[in-house]
Amino acid sequence: MEDVWQPDLDSPRSIEIFGILKGLEEFEPFRQFAFAEALLNQVKSCYRLHQQFLKQLTKAGIEEALAAQVAAILASGGDRTEAECELVSEAWEQVSKVDEGLAKRIEQAMGQE
Repeated sequence: MEDVWQPDLDSPRSIEIFGILKGLEEFEPFRQFAFAEALLNQVKSCYRLHQQFLKQLTKAGIEEALAAQVAAILASGGDRTEAECELVSEAWEQVSKVDEGLAKRIEQAMGQE
């Protein structure tokens, strides 16, 4: 069977994902399923967090497109690009004027690595 998906050689994330998927091939099916189940649970958790941030950001007056991007950045965790940090900073500046609690929550989410 021919591979349908090939990693973008210019994208470190694509190469990392491809490596994880290739690594799963050596595991028994029940371990692959357990990995997929754990991944699904993590995705659900990130989705709920994204929805919470999106609702709070829009309630704080952040424009919907920016709120959606920032919510995705905050919910995903992990390493962030400089551009992502700039988007979050832009939103934080606006939020800090109207909702101190949300501003602190954003700071906490950005501090988690």
